[in-house]
Amino acid sequence: IAQRTQSTFMAYARDECLAQANPYQPGTIVPILFGECVLNVYHQRLHFLRDTIASMKRGGESRNAS
Repeated sequence: IAQRTQSTFMAYARDECLAQANPYQPGTIVPILFGECVLNVYHQRLHFLRDTIASMKRGGESRNAS
């Protein structure tokens, strides 16, 4: 499950960043825009995963619902 989830995320990140850089084709800025986008998307994912892990360590949603 983890490998499939990671593969899905990587495909999403690639597609999202290609779409964001596409209006600037065939400019020399495209690799820079793509790279910055990938870094931002991965950073957002890491932040989400860290928050999720921290929440689970505190008891997860069941604790928040009470």
